[in-house]
Amino acid sequence: MSKVFSVIATAILVLLCSPFLMGQDNGIAKRNPTVVVMPSESWCVANGFTLELSGKKLPDYERVFQESELYKAISNDMNGKFNDAGIDMTLLDQALKTKAEDDIAASALTSKSGEQVGTSTYEAIISRFRPDVIIEADWPKSATPDGAKIGFEYLSMTFRIFDGYSNTVITSRTEKTVSQPKGYRDLQSLILMCIEVQMPNIISDIKVKVSDYISNGRPVKVQFRTSGMTLDDEFGEDEEELADIIKELMRTNAVGGSANPGQNTDNILEFMPRMSMNYIDAESWVKEFTKPKFKELNLKAKYSQRGPGELTVVIERKTQE
Repeated sequence: MSKVFSVIATAILVLLCSPFLMGQDNGIAKRNPTVVVMPSESWCVANGFTLELSGKKLPDYERVFQESELYKAISNDMNGKFNDAGIDMTLLDQALKTKAEDDIAASALTSKSGEQVGTSTYEAIISRFRPDVIIEADWPKSATPDGAKIGFEYLSMTFRIFDGYSNTVITSRTEKTVSQPKGYRDLQSLILMCIEVQMPNIISDIKVKVSDYISNGRPVKVQFRTSGMTLDDEFGEDEEELADIIKELMRTNAVGGSANPGQNTDNILEFMPRMSMNYIDAESWVKEFTKPKFKELNLKAKYSQRGPGELTVVIERKTQE
């Protein structure tokens, strides 16, 4: 019996900010989910779909879409089912075309000084489309190294669903499909059977999670760092410690009033608050309520975002002119 090689591909469900109906008491617009399907880095590397960047192997998504017929079949099948559920799906070739138009490829490969940097095209696309949900789908390889096709009597396929802003796990679903009538079938047929069974559950998971985001905010990660001072330094008329000022700002502006603090050292303060769905990313949200306060305290801050939901803020004193 031929050995089955496991590979991973990633389906990214991107909910773009295209409100079509005001339906919640809190005034947040309902959003029409838009889906983008992308293979994971593991799947690309295992199948040779890679390019070199800063000495690292990164996924070559253009080649995947152009050369992987199985991936195209999976993408097209999921596209049809999402459309039937009222979810618009952006296929990878369209996403990459938009990426090129927005010069994401150039920003992913070079810095402002023209030097190569380590940001992948994957990260650039995520930043551009701001995914709400990431789905990783695991399935076996369809051929041996010499190109011979493998037949399957059954297939076990797992869908792992993550939040696209905080990268936290939402849920996981596994489907085992047996070939009927009993016997060996090609991988594509069994994969499409698994998708057929699990798509209603996946769509339900997405709708439940998005409804929760609208009511309770979406989780994001925010880290504050100090440069040339500590979080224990005191500011303002009340001589309040900077750490306490930041905690109050986060608590006041987080949905539900809980900032969920994490790591806390002399110069690092982390939070995992829930951000209102009215904001497109963590940076636009945090800037809105921290910049005026930092200006008042004669502080300056540098905001650095990775993806739409992970933000680092470096704070330092303004230099005296």
